[in-house]
Amino acid sequence: MKVNTIGKAIKQLRIFIKDCVKRKIIPSIDLSDCKIPEEEADAIYLTCEEIGQIYHLDLSEHPELITYRDLFVLSCLTGLRFSDFTALEPEDLQQDLLYKKQEKSVHWVVIPMRKEAKEIFTRQFREQIQRISNVKFNEKIKLIAKMAGNGYAVKFSYHKGNNMIEEKRPKWGWITSPQPGDHFVQMNF
Repeated sequence: MKVNTIGKAIKQLRIFIKDCVKRKIIPSIDLSDCKIPEEEADAIYLTCEEIGQIYHLDLSEHPELITYRDLFVLSCLTGLRFSDFTALEPEDLQQDLLYKKQEKSVHWVVIPMRKEAKEIFTRQFREQIQRISNVKFNEKIKLIAKMAGNGYAVKFSYHKGNNMIEEKRPKWGWITSPQPGDHFVQMNF
């Protein structure tokens, strides 16, 4: 397993043990020596220009990909997780602001909508946004990014056990739906 995967499992185990102690299911355990391994992960980002290329990609010969492209660009412009941007409702947009209660954190966010994001939101809600799986979404946006020309090689490295693993793929092969903690910048298309 990757170092951060192991660290996440240990964090969850610590939470479980602390809860069991709190409920008096098990006696108190000193977890102060229990270290949580982690490493800084490589980050691969699309530039504003690359997102713009995806946004302006002519998909007239592949209309089935338009929804995926639009939702991907909308997610890049809003910073919403997959579970949040695929569950948007027309009433979430009020006076050029997007109001969304996040599924994972159960917190409200208010997002100013850029012109492009508002266009996508309005276009998608001519009809209800179709429900799609995250796996299928990631598969389709990789295809769209490949069509947009994001094909140059990018290297990604991480530890797995005691080994340093280095993978090289075309940039489109690394694209997935935005993850929590991804940072978004002001974009001009």
